[in-house]
Amino acid sequence: MKAATSKRARSRFTWSTSLMAVVILAITPLGCRTLMSRAKGKVSNVSCKAGVGYVKGQLDAGIDVIVTIKNVGEAGFINIKSELSTSEGEWTRSQDVQFSADESRTLTYFFDEPTINAKNIQCRVGVSPRAN
Repeated sequence: MKAATSKRARSRFTWSTSLMAVVILAITPLGCRTLMSRAKGKVSNVSCKAGVGYVKGQLDAGIDVIVTIKNVGEAGFINIKSELSTSEGEWTRSQDVQFSADESRTLTYFFDEPTINAKNIQCRVGVSPRAN
């Protein structure tokens, strides 16, 4: 009786361990898609200006960070990190976007956190992988 119980426990352990290993191996490439990408992002035309966006179904004032990203490499994913700094704090947005070779896109990132009284508004955008 004891031997049968330990075999069951052992087979459950092996099955659950194998399942976890498969899940981790499946998720890892998704998280590393920009590391393995042959795309090369080039940033241009970064600007920040007052804007309005929907937050929880209602219009809200905030700041738009507008940027043009061009892929000067092969098709693949580019991670875009938009940062906003004001007298009221700092915020970031990050997104993986798939680009075709030589594709260019103008993207807008809306930040609703600062109030209309925010001063010293600065924005910047970084990409990975980026062009030299």
